Amino acid sequence: VGTEGAEELPTRFVLYGAYPNPFRERATIRFAVPRRERVRLEVYDVLGRRVGVLLDEEVAPGLYEVHFEAQGLASGLYFYRLRAGRFVQQRKLIRIK
Repeated sequence: VGTEGAEELPTRFVLYGAYPNPFRERATIRFAVPRRERVRLEVYDVLGRRVGVLLDEEVAPGLYEVHFEAQGLASGLYFYRLRAGRFVQQRKLIRIK
């Protein structure tokens, strides 16, 4: 997890599309945080079972990038969800082998 060298701080929470998507072993998930907040980024399978917690900590304002390593997970549809304060956003992610 790390902030990129952006000069301007984000003005709103954003969960960007993962890339590559579809992916094989590793996907990159980016998100923006406009203020210091506890952030939780989780991945769920299509049945709603949590398969990973990628981040669960307080972060400073900025743009972040997290890598999702999917070794041991079956091909299929997954969802990644960002929670930060009252903000919640979810997107789809497809794993292919």
